[in-house]
Order: sequence, then structure tokens, then C-alpha cells
Amino acid sequence: MVVFIEVKTRASTSLGYPEISITPRKQAHMLDAAHHYLVEHPELKADWRIDVIAIQHLKPDHAPAIQHFENVFS
Repeated sequence: MVVFIEVKTRASTSLGYPEISITPRKQAHMLDAAHHYLVEHPELKADWRIDVIAIQHLKPDHAPAIQHFENVFS
């Protein structure tokens, strides 16, 4: 399995959750990049997916909240 990962981070809630910043334009870019990589590496004859890691680090003295969204384009 080849996994492409997009990581989004927010230090405040003013712009919403990190994952909502993945617009349709960004989605298209992520898919294009994955396809390009796979074409450039034909030896990778494996299934693939795109995951998103969303990190909210709202307070410097607290651990960040991390969410892992698997296979976001299935």
C-alpha cells in the first residue's frame, strides 16, 4: 500500500478545523500529485490511498489534538 499524506495544522480556531482547508482545488492538486508520482514510479504495483492528518495545537503548554483521516477520496 502506497499512502500519500497531506498534513494540515492550525494554531487557532479562527479559520476552523484544519481539515476544512482542503478545498476542491487542493483535492485536485493532491490527486494530480499522487497520479504523477505513480506514473513516474511504475515499479510500485500496489494499491494506494490519500490520507489527511489534521493537527490542532491551540495551547503551547498542551499536547496537540491529532486526527487521522484515511482514504479521503474513496
